[in-house]
Amino acid sequence: MDKQELLLNSDNDDIKTSSSSSSVSSSSKITASLYTCAVLGAAGACQFGIHIGVVNAPQANIQSDLNLSTVELSLVVASFAIAAFAGATVAPRFVDSWGRRPFLIALEWFHVFGGGLCVAVAFLKNSTSSSTQLAAYALLLLARVSFGFGSGCASVAVPMYLGEIAPLHLKGSFGALNQFGIVVLLLVGQLISLGMSGSSLWAWMFAIPGVIGLAVILSSQALLLESPRWLVSKGKFDEARDVLVKFRGYSAADADSEIAEYVEDSNDGAEDDGGKEKKQVSLSEIIADPILRAPLIVACVLQLTQQFSGINAVFFYSTSFFEDAVSSPGDTTVSSNAQTVATWGTIATGAINVIATAASIPLIERAGRKPLLLWAIGGMLTCALLLTGVLAAKTQAPAYSQTFGWLSIAFVLIYVVFFEIGLGAIPWSIGGEMFPEESRATAMSVAAACNWAGTTAVGFFFPILQEALGNYSFVPFAAWLLGGFVFVLFMVPETKGKTPAELLRWFGARSGGGYASVNARDV
Repeated sequence: MDKQELLLNSDNDDIKTSSSSSSVSSSSKITASLYTCAVLGAAGACQFGIHIGVVNAPQANIQSDLNLSTVELSLVVASFAIAAFAGATVAPRFVDSWGRRPFLIALEWFHVFGGGLCVAVAFLKNSTSSSTQLAAYALLLLARVSFGFGSGCASVAVPMYLGEIAPLHLKGSFGALNQFGIVVLLLVGQLISLGMSGSSLWAWMFAIPGVIGLAVILSSQALLLESPRWLVSKGKFDEARDVLVKFRGYSAADADSEIAEYVEDSNDGAEDDGGKEKKQVSLSEIIADPILRAPLIVACVLQLTQQFSGINAVFFYSTSFFEDAVSSPGDTTVSSNAQTVATWGTIATGAINVIATAASIPLIERAGRKPLLLWAIGGMLTCALLLTGVLAAKTQAPAYSQTFGWLSIAFVLIYVVFFEIGLGAIPWSIGGEMFPEESRATAMSVAAACNWAGTTAVGFFFPILQEALGNYSFVPFAAWLLGGFVFVLFMVPETKGKTPAELLRWFGARSGGGYASVNARDV
């Protein structure tokens, strides 16, 4: 069956209209096949969590074993984010031409390759030869680059895939699976890292993502199915029908109804393409089109707000923060009590991450994206200001330093909760919901690149910011959160239950373009 047949049949009863297709989608089942593909598809992004989690605690061992300077050690950490930025930039070309499924499988090989390099580092690092240590350092850098490149590719492909396989009424929940997988493996990485703190086994720990990647590749070969939306965009309607029957528990007729909705979304506002495959829209074309440029700005600002909210300042430097919180002003050494608090504080942060993200999955569909974003950003802004106040008070009233220290820890943990119910998952979910098929990969790539650029900037500049501003180092983050709140309030649509075509009408109505319709007032 080709596109023309689908369009002709849609005039009869064989293919339902967009509204009836939405009704069919809302009554679809969550089948084992859909669940399995969601888990396997999210695996590439989940790896990002473990790469963050394992790198903090063993830094002293890495520096000692390989005889590294502070700058060389910093490069080990920063190379991951730099490579991820590159991966996010090049991903659109391949995720569209290859297909979602082959691309998701291929990017796991970067984790396998990086894991193999870490095994080699494990054997080389104990050598006393300077040339061997240099070789081990070079391999470690290459491993981090490989891990980062794969994670950057995943940051584009995974949200796209999850959004495209999800039923319309569960798109937000499926989008949150991306963030949930990240925080679960982040906690796993933190626990492994803390358990091996002071151990010389750190290189074997770094190789764990390679084992996970190999398991995902073997499982995906048999179980991972292609995105039905991508299949429709390539004119492979019969294959798309087969996938939808497995994903939704549909009859073939109901699957055809959903395919017709995909075709209608693709053609909305555009001339009939005669059944030909549509060309991927370039970044310059998106920027030149005011209706596509507006959602691109929204996606990029939300990703930057996620990073400039200060959340990675907490994740990257949680150990030193918790140690300082329970230390008295003027202490020159870290007590064993402070070290214990830092250990349990890091574990608590990871556990709260997981719990809050799990809670956000049903909330995204019940409350909607925009209200959750506003509540979350407002909560983070309040916590950032309160945190600044108690840190300043701790210095001014040293007699109450312990009380203010524990208050600062409490505000940080609450801050993390607000992040996970809003800025953690929703920017990825909204980004995949706003764009039609032919512009989605390019737009998601730009948004992901903004995210990785923000990650790199916060990781590099926060220590400098902390040294310059001291107790007031969260004030710039608070200022950005205030701006983000205003931006979401006035510039971000509610995407819950809306198709890309309906959202483009909303942006078109605001820009005075030709997509305006009565549906815009409901967004």
